[in-house]
Amino acid sequence: MPRQRTILRENILGASMELLRTSGFKQFTARQIAIKMNSSTQPIYKEFKNMEDLKIGLLDYVKQYLTERVYSTQESRDPLMEVCKNYILFAKK
Repeated sequence: MPRQRTILRENILGASMELLRTSGFKQFTARQIAIKMNSSTQPIYKEFKNMEDLKIGLLDYVKQYLTERVYSTQESRDPLMEVCKNYILFAKK
């Protein structure tokens, strides 16, 4: 029976987003992402074909994050105000 994976796509994308946020694309390598996750690069290349595929996956992950956390609105009287408030909280974080 094969070993169960402990590092999943979500973990890789989360570490990639954090690395991108702190270091930008200058340090965006599989090795740096693996260091961030305290692992080897093997889980990254098992989940993604190459770094380009990872970047595309990360872009989708960021879009989803922004849609859910920044651009979402509750049932409020002023949805624009809600989006602005969410954006400020996102930028502050």
